[in-house]
Amino acid sequence: MVPRGCAAGRHLVGADDRFTLVTPPALGLVTFRQTGTDEENRNLLQAINTEGTTFLTHSEKNGTFFLRFAAGGTLTEDHHVREAWRAVQNAIPRAQHLAGGSADALPE
Repeated sequence: MVPRGCAAGRHLVGADDRFTLVTPPALGLVTFRQTGTDEENRNLLQAINTEGTTFLTHSEKNGTFFLRFAAGGTLTEDHHVREAWRAVQNAIPRAQHLAGGSADALPE
């Protein structure tokens, strides 16, 4: 059984070796990044948010760019977390396309 909310996000990130948690999940917030460069993570964030079904924010810790997913809303259900994670995974090819210079990069 997959845990609920924030714990589900932690579980999904931890189960995919392309990603790593940045900080321990807390209060419904899961912070993670794709293994790779900050530019690759910026492109991933842009691809996720441009697609339009899921919106993530970002931050930096010790100069490292990472993505933030808030899964702690009162109306958030397990299927919302799974759908958001699918959006992250599905954005990877679009993010790789952005790396080719076909779109504006996210601001630093």
